[in-house]
Amino acid sequence: MSEADNVRILREAFSALARGDISNFLAYMSDDIELEHLLPREVWPYGGRRRGKTEIAEYLAGLAETYEIDRFEPLRRAMTWRSWESNNIASKQPVVESKTIGS
Repeated sequence: MSEADNVRILREAFSALARGDISNFLAYMSDDIELEHLLPREVWPYGGRRRGKTEIAEYLAGLAETYEIDRFEPLRRAMTWRSWESNNIASKQPVVESKTIGS
């Protein structure tokens, strides 16, 4: 799969998230997805690490209930790649750094 294909897939996934379509967003992710916020949960309830689609869905739903989110988008793609075998969507999965903008 080309880099352009990977970028398209990321845009589609984050577009679903921007629409609030968490299930469609997660359909693009592998079952062993991980999300890590640098602040620990003891400091911020949405900090720390989340593993798997269930924890990510709960995290995103909690954010949406607590904050008005204007955008949730990738900032940059890390230069490393990990295998992505689920859903046969792509042969490689970028490690993505993202940010949430809102109040």
